[in-house]
Amino acid sequence: MKGEGIAESIQAAHAQLVRDTRVTDGLARLRRTSRLTQEEIARRLGVTQAAVSKIESGRDETLTLATIRAYAEASQRPIAIHFGRPMTHV
Repeated sequence: MKGEGIAESIQAAHAQLVRDTRVTDGLARLRRTSRLTQEEIARRLGVTQAAVSKIESGRDETLTLATIRAYAEASQRPIAIHFGRPMTHV
């Protein structure tokens, strides 16, 4: 059984980390931080509110970097994406 033998606090922390690092959750936070509704960002993106809902819920299996960039532009907020080894600061 998944999570068996792992403290509930560790499981909860892991679940929160997963939620915090999901790209789609980040897009929804970005929109809310910009005080935009799904309808408003949909209009800026040239899509329907239903399409925005699908993206933000993680049901859009075709999420691309172009979509992420469009969200940043539509919300007038910066987004940084890093691939590869973690960056370290000296």
